[in-house]
Amino acid sequence: MKLNPISIWERDLVISRDPSGLYPIDFSRKGTFRLYSDYEKGIKYAKISKHDENYNEIKTEAKRNGIDINEIGDVSFINLKNTLEKPTEGEVRGRDISLIPGVMKDPFTLWKNGREYVRYRFIDEAIGTVSDMLIKGLNRLKAEGENYWRIEYLGNHMDDISYLMGYDYPRRVLHVIVKEMDSSDSIHLFPHYSFPHIMFFILGENNTESERVIRFSEGLTGHGGIIRESKLLRDGDIKIYEDIRNISSFSVSSLSREPFAAFPIQFYQNYDGKEVLLNWWIDEDDLNFLLKRIKNFNEINRNKVDLILNKIDYIL
Repeated sequence: MKLNPISIWERDLVISRDPSGLYPIDFSRKGTFRLYSDYEKGIKYAKISKHDENYNEIKTEAKRNGIDINEIGDVSFINLKNTLEKPTEGEVRGRDISLIPGVMKDPFTLWKNGREYVRYRFIDEAIGTVSDMLIKGLNRLKAEGENYWRIEYLGNHMDDISYLMGYDYPRRVLHVIVKEMDSSDSIHLFPHYSFPHIMFFILGENNTESERVIRFSEGLTGHGGIIRESKLLRDGDIKIYEDIRNISSFSVSSLSREPFAAFPIQFYQNYDGKEVLLNWWIDEDDLNFLLKRIKNFNEINRNKVDLILNKIDYIL
């Protein structure tokens, strides 16, 4: 197969902001943490783990400040209140950049040393629009302070492990591979299986009826079945599409949505012309969340789709 999930992306953008005053508490000086956004409720959450060096100290400080903590097993999610501002036209806001065709935003941000970092990976066709938005947006945001928004990196794509290690990410990371078995009567819903492909799911958006994916395919395909719209972004040896897909009971992205605060580091589907493999990069302490969701998914979709655990590896 010509497709490689690590090298298929061409560019990365990392921007950061100073979130002083946005959150009721700042424990980013105590380590590196992932933040998650619930766009429907307008709330951000920080994830901490019992394995973190400063776990008890952080938990005590949060409770002392009256901050809600949702404890699930060995991890806790700290409610950072309603901090999600609505974007205005022309500003550098994370969700603006992520809507550019061919751009995928990480479903989390990293919080370290008083700054919040967000990464986008994208294809070469998007560089002009990304650049234009950065230039115009950063000029307009100078009123918020010269150091409020900052471009940390714009260049060749870096793999996830290099990115996380660059910010001293403290958790062990797993690569979980699951084989997807579709029944013969549902195959007509998936026209993209005409050719081998790698499909990246864009997570963290507040749309419960459809989802966006960026698909790298070895051949030209149309829309139909669960694919509502399909825009061809590149017609080369590898065809690149941005698809809008209907969400159903057998949409595998549901496995990476609930609970939203356990979003994976990344989630993609790999089809080599013979078998479908689902790939999650997750924190070690998210494994139980994922396995429970796979079990529930199989029960709900019995005789339609069956997911079989294939491989689990430590990668960080």
